[in-house]
Formats: sequence, structure tokens, C-alpha cells
Amino acid sequence: MLTTLLVGAVTLSFCKVFRRLFQVLAKFVCKSKDSIQSMHLLNIFATMSQSNGTGIFKNLARKLVFPAVNSMGIEKLFSTLSSHSTLILMYHGVVKHQDLSLSVNHISVSDFEKHLEYFSRNFKIISLEEAFDNYRSGKATKRKSLVITFDDGYENNYLNAYPLLKKYNFPATIFVTSQCLLNPERLLWYDQLDLCKSVINYEKFSKREIQLSSQDENGTLKIRDIHALRRLMKSVNAKDKELILSNVINKDEAKDIINKTDPEYYRLLKKDQIREMADSGLIEIGSHTVFHPNLDTLQTKDLEFELNESKKILQLASAKKINSIAFPDGAYNQDVKRMAEKAGYQNLLAAEYKIQEDKADKGILPRLSISNTTSPESIFIQLHMAFSKLGF
Repeated sequence: MLTTLLVGAVTLSFCKVFRRLFQVLAKFVCKSKDSIQSMHLLNIFATMSQSNGTGIFKNLARKLVFPAVNSMGIEKLFSTLSSHSTLILMYHGVVKHQDLSLSVNHISVSDFEKHLEYFSRNFKIISLEEAFDNYRSGKATKRKSLVITFDDGYENNYLNAYPLLKKYNFPATIFVTSQCLLNPERLLWYDQLDLCKSVINYEKFSKREIQLSSQDENGTLKIRDIHALRRLMKSVNAKDKELILSNVINKDEAKDIINKTDPEYYRLLKKDQIREMADSGLIEIGSHTVFHPNLDTLQTKDLEFELNESKKILQLASAKKINSIAFPDGAYNQDVKRMAEKAGYQNLLAAEYKIQEDKADKGILPRLSISNTTSPESIFIQLHMAFSKLGF
């Protein structure tokens, strides 16, 4: 008992000293005439939360440093020093019951509301259409602005995110993988792999029992783990995806696993939900292709199918014109861009620029990905820092 009390007292004292030291640093940064040099000091703390950092420093940063930074508003210096006025955010899902073992892409409802509350105090939230209009015309917003987007089209976007977006009256764009409208019960291929990875039969590949349309007939697919299988699935067309899944995953075992998993992690949007959000005037529906392939790996006919069919399906479901597309996995090249524009997409979104010339292309923009791997306070700092690299 005495040892526990001593450890607690030492820890508390350390925390107080650490907070005081940081307050001194904060005052120095705010008063310094050399703002750029001062920002390097804050940058040291910001890197503490990265996944490759030492555990003790990550915890200190998340529990002590970042809350202190946010409470004093110091993180705003990063975006203030950037000449860029707008940044696009990329979310995936918002869930009521967070489980990191299931996905790092779905953040909790409570964290998402913390994000929106913080945004309401510090930024102007604009639509994706307005952001592209400003970008093309060279107009900068007077106040630092954010655009909220979601990828994949999970039902939790409607059930959990949409009510909060309405509460704050924030516009957003949801990029829907339109397979949900072809087969509502079908999971996205990567969710099937992740949920059922314990029952995948890799021997099917070594025994050459799977012959893909894009595979050399004389070649053997060397797929021995989930990482190699994911890479393969990203690069093949819809027909080959279905062939692989039906061969390597036992249907009964998969059904049992999926039935035991919280459906908010994999269930996709329904037609009436898409229509309701599109009719609200607050939500834009965009394309995320039909079956979520890496578009830069597809043959021309498969690329045309993913771009054109998705647009057609979503326009029928939403009763709205589909002007925007987010490239799955951020994968694209010049041919993908050209084909997307030919299909009628005006606004193209990536994760980051893949081609140097794209920085001058008024039709494509990068985004900052938001996940649940760190605290909201850490995300707010990273967000302000991202204006210089991903903003426009």
C-alpha cells in the first residue's frame, strides 16, 4: 500500500512539473519573434504520437502534452503559418462500440462529436463542391476551412455520423462503393478478408487451384499470408475477386464469424438511406467505384466498368448527378484520371498526390486520413500541421 502511494505521489508530481515546463514552452512559442524556429519545438512533441514512437513518450504526449497544447490553442500556429486556407479530411466509419481489433478506420461516436465540436470553434466547414470551386478560381477562404468526407459507404455513416452532421449543420461527402446497391448483404472484400483471416486456406494458391483471368497461365501465385492476399485482391477485377474469395474462405466458417461480429463494422448503406441523405442538401454522394479495386492496376475495360457503372448506379439511387470520385486506396495514374474525367467526374480525390504535376491540376486534390489510432487532441495538432502539405 505504501509503495503504491509513493508511486502515485511521484507520478502526480512529475505530471505537474511536466505541465509547468510545457506552459513555459508555450509562452516562449507565442512570444517568439521567430515563429518558424519556435514551431520546430512543437513539432518535436507532435511526432511523439506517431506509431513508431516509444510507448512512454506516446502516452506522455497524448495524456499531457496534447491536451495542454489544445487548451492553450497553440496548435493553431501550424495552420496560421501556412498560406493554404482549406484542408480535406477523410473518414471511413463512426461506431458506437469501438473495437480496435476489428478496425482502425472506424472512430467512436464520442470522438467524432469531439472533432465536430472542435471544428465548430476553429474552422469554417464547407462542401467539397465549394472547395473545388474556390480552388479553381484561386479564391481563399477568410477563415481556415475544412471539408469532411467519408470513404466506402458504411451504414454507420447514416446511423451515427449523419445525425451529428445535422446537429452541427456541417456538409459532407460520402463516397459509396456501389456494390451495396447490387447485393446489400455482401461485405466489402477487405472486410471479408480481415474478419475471416483465421480461416483462409492458402494451399489453394500453391496447388494452382485458382486460375485468374489476369494471371499468367504458366505462373503460380505465391500467396502465403494475408498481406500478400490483400495486395493481390487490390489488383484484380471483380470477377477474380469473387473467384478468390469463394475458393479460399469456407462459406460456413465465414458466416459463423460474421454473425458474431458487430454489424456496424461491415454493413453498408441501403438505397433509402442514400436517397434521404442526398435529399437533405447537406450530404453529397460520390463514387468510390463498384468493387473497390486499385484502379491503376486494372485493364481498360475493367477500369471503364468501375468508373461508369458506379456513377450510373449511384445516380439512380440518389436521384442526383454524381460529380465526385475518391480513388480507392488512393491509387491512380494519368490513365485513371483521364478515364475518370471522360466518365464525367469533375472532382477527383486522392489520399496524396502520386504525380508531381498534379499540384497544378485543378481537378484533383489530396486528403488527410483520420483514424482511431490516436487521441482527438493529437489529431487536432496533426490536422493543423497538415495544412502546409495537404492544404490548398
